[in-house]
Amino acid sequence: MIEPVTQTAAIVAVIAVILDKTLPWIAKARNGGVSKDQITAQKPLMDKLESLEEDLKIVDRRVEDLHDWHAKEDADGVKVWYIRHSLEEAVSRIGESIDRQTKVLEALTHSQELMLNHLERGQQQIMDEIRRPR
Repeated sequence: MIEPVTQTAAIVAVIAVILDKTLPWIAKARNGGVSKDQITAQKPLMDKLESLEEDLKIVDRRVEDLHDWHAKEDADGVKVWYIRHSLEEAVSRIGESIDRQTKVLEALTHSQELMLNHLERGQQQIMDEIRRPR
């Protein structure tokens, strides 16, 4: 995408070329060097040039607005328009879900460790009973 400054410079250059080509003719017309028929014939062209200049100004404002909108960043430096709010919320919910699952898994692991300790003690008691002389 063309940078707004570059695009503005290009627009200014186009306008300068147009004015460079038309200003001598306008000066000549004011001095009487051009007939009224020639001036009348060129009027539609001048109207179109003026309309083109206005259109270029509108395009320039819109490009600036678009550039400003796309340049906005969040606190992490990520362009805001890259991230949908719904996606951000979904990722947040997934993170919370993972936290809950981790806590449940830790509780299950602790419970299994306790059961293993009880089983080992029970196994040891059974082995002691078997080995004890009668």
